[in-house]
Amino acid sequence: MSSLKLLVIMEVHPGLEFLKATPEFQDRYSDTVIQRILYIVDKNDDGKISKREFTQSNLFNAMKHLDNEEDVNKVNSFNALVINSFH
Repeated sequence: MSSLKLLVIMEVHPGLEFLKATPEFQDRYSDTVIQRILYIVDKNDDGKISKREFTQSNLFNAMKHLDNEEDVNKVNSFNALVINSFH
């Protein structure tokens, strides 16, 4: 997931409204989300997600589910685990 995609999600997702008031927290939040996604998906531990790693993970489905659900607490993917840890 690119940093830009994450920033867009943080800006427009109703379940992440609480982040808008705290720009310094947004930076820490996005760093944590990216690190957790890399920890889970990046099996080569090279700081990148290959096409193979992406297709073998559920990252796309997690983002799709997140896009369709206003309450981030209802998304049971690893993305939600990262998001929920900040609530």
